[in-house]
Amino acid sequence: MERTLPPEICDFVVDEVHTASTVYNTSKTLKACALVCRQWRDRAQFHLFSTIDLLIGDVLGPGKRKTKPADNLREVLSARPDLASRVTSLKLNHIVFSNNDAVWKKEDLQDWPSQFPKLREIYFLSPDGNMSHLPLKQLVSALLHAPSTLEHLTLGGVDIPANSVRKLSGIKRKRTSPTIRHLTAFYDFLAYNRGNPGVIRPDIGILLDALVHCGLISRPTLLTLDLPHYWDISEPWDRTLPDDSLNFANLETFGVMLCHSQDDDPDYDDGTHIRTRELMDALASCSRLRVLHITYGEPEFRTNDDRHLLRHKYLSDALIRILVDHFSQTPVPHPGLEELKFTITYWIKDVERVWTPAIPELARVLCDRARYPVFRRVSVTKAVTEDPYAREEPPDEDTVCENCKRVFAAFEAQGVELEVEMEVMHTDPYYAVRAGEHLHYDPEDVLEPSDSDSDSD
Repeated sequence: MERTLPPEICDFVVDEVHTASTVYNTSKTLKACALVCRQWRDRAQFHLFSTIDLLIGDVLGPGKRKTKPADNLREVLSARPDLASRVTSLKLNHIVFSNNDAVWKKEDLQDWPSQFPKLREIYFLSPDGNMSHLPLKQLVSALLHAPSTLEHLTLGGVDIPANSVRKLSGIKRKRTSPTIRHLTAFYDFLAYNRGNPGVIRPDIGILLDALVHCGLISRPTLLTLDLPHYWDISEPWDRTLPDDSLNFANLETFGVMLCHSQDDDPDYDDGTHIRTRELMDALASCSRLRVLHITYGEPEFRTNDDRHLLRHKYLSDALIRILVDHFSQTPVPHPGLEELKFTITYWIKDVERVWTPAIPELARVLCDRARYPVFRRVSVTKAVTEDPYAREEPPDEDTVCENCKRVFAAFEAQGVELEVEMEVMHTDPYYAVRAGEHLHYDPEDVLEPSDSDSDSD
């Protein structure tokens, strides 16, 4: 193809496409630009390689692929080594075709984190609901060889087994090793709906101590600690929650999964609420906290007969009372708090019944501008289980959001921004039938729950 435009003009055109791709979250046009000619390809690749989304593990599967994406990427980087310095985000997607392949192997990680000198964030992911296990030694070994620019670590559907936490002998931090400032994990809805995460996770205090000991995180510099499902409030701690478990002086974002006492008597505490108070007391030392994210629903591991049903009919306002007591402390525990976030998996009709009378007191405490001058937002996500058998019309998003807005209306009345959304929890068909939430209910059922309301098959 004969060039008729100066290289600067071609680069400008591709740069503008990249800007539009960033705004509209699409890279298809940019990929098309890379196929126009060599000059366009070089500039398009420069932008495309800011984020690498790589399939690893059993990617060949039952003969569908001829080559491994990792091998293809190595060929490209060999031909264009300058592209490695463009990469700031790396997503490693672990593909499995059987439970026997669910554990990450050393060859899966290889040396990818060390290949990109300007890497800032890395994701270890298990797509399509295929949970996988990543031994802590492999994770730490790979990350300590990453560049010092790495600050964000995210685990998505990837669990650290408890039996791997104490096997860190021989690992040494290098002078150029990174220090993670943002530590995040999100759980898989498929495993949550099954009532069994499929792995025994380490005690959260032991895990954090191990990460500090090997130098991957530092107590003075950690800003985000969002490992909600590693805080198992429904079971006794392996040890008493030590004062330094949340001794992160500059922590700004904290996420935790909480649940209600599992007894049918809503006023009886089986220890769950005591442990919740202990956790909040420990969190009080994080005076620079800006965002608190609470996921509230049935425990991840459930052994009762209705373990697939994400409903607890005998809820109380215990969590709201604990939060009121926490935020009412003197001195103010988190004077810089900006946002309180809830992700709720309990049925909203049960939450509405017991929380609506209690929320105004929490709103009064947090909207006291003398104590919380920058508090400005409450974000609520109502997670609803899908019903693939469509036994009745699924709840529409407007209905779900209106119910949530009624619960938290006291915050909006105080001038706080209220954001509400619905998220669908995808699950296996069998479990969905057992867990499906129905919002078209009889008001009498809300006030007087009955056994006939169990939504069994």
